[in-house]
Amino acid sequence: MTAALVVAGVLLAACGDDDDGAGGAVQTTVATRQPVVAEMVAGDGTPVGRVTFVEAGAQVAVEAAFTNLPPGFHGFHIHTVGKCDRPAFTTAGGHLVTGDASHPVHAGDQPVLMVLADRTASLRFVTDRYTMSQLLAPEGRAVIVHAAADNYANIPSRYVREPDAATKSTGDAGDRIACGVVTGSRPGPAGVTSTTAAAALTTTTSAGATATTRAGATTTVRAATLDCPSVGFTPNTEDAATSVTATGLSCAEAETFVRAAGARTSSGGPARVDVNGYRCVRVRTVREPIPQAFYECTNGAKKVTFVRT
Repeated sequence: MTAALVVAGVLLAACGDDDDGAGGAVQTTVATRQPVVAEMVAGDGTPVGRVTFVEAGAQVAVEAAFTNLPPGFHGFHIHTVGKCDRPAFTTAGGHLVTGDASHPVHAGDQPVLMVLADRTASLRFVTDRYTMSQLLAPEGRAVIVHAAADNYANIPSRYVREPDAATKSTGDAGDRIACGVVTGSRPGPAGVTSTTAAAALTTTTSAGATATTRAGATTTVRAATLDCPSVGFTPNTEDAATSVTATGLSCAEAETFVRAAGARTSSGGPARVDVNGYRCVRVRTVREPIPQAFYECTNGAKKVTFVRT
């Protein structure tokens, strides 16, 4: 059975129709094998994809989808520590290892990721090198995409007597260009509301926030805010937007928007302006050491703030 069919089979097995719960509320299905995910980001904080893990008997089915990665082959591994401190991701530690194994027989060693010319990639496979409980260890785990291909320490003996320590450690896969911490269940699609009768719990997921209501109390968790690179404007390269942050959208989307907003704003520019569906408000202006205007732009759950110099 292919990895794709295993993933599909497990996910379908977790879904079904339930009877109506008490009080007329619809009771959502509870999967016995919940998937866990790693939301992947690049060194600048831009989201670049998602990796999903599903228990498949004694194995783990893995499904990955990426965007905006450099074309070519890239090492793709599970690392020992669930930390993705940008930009180098060195806090994720080394490959997940059981015993004293060397690469490519680490528990966290996985098939190489092939990124297409359009900078997208997808990968499905099944592994028995680690378990779901090992993925959800207290110290956490991280998924890493490397800058270079993984040679799996496969250096023919006619070239060298023995692979060096770096090759036996990482397969010469190079720098870490994307990272994601393995966490709980996969979030539902935007705009979906589910209600569980027994707990009177309602969860609504939108593009920018997740609101959970239980017995009249509502808790709202906002989308993470990303610190994005500064954006320069042409033709005058001295114009720029610094301190760019984005909530509810990627840094790439924020960059596109800020370039458009840069043509409509200035350090002494309008107090309010509409740009590409966003309402932008100048919240502060300073003159020293150079003129700067602080703008907040919102579009529903999406928000971009930047300093226009």
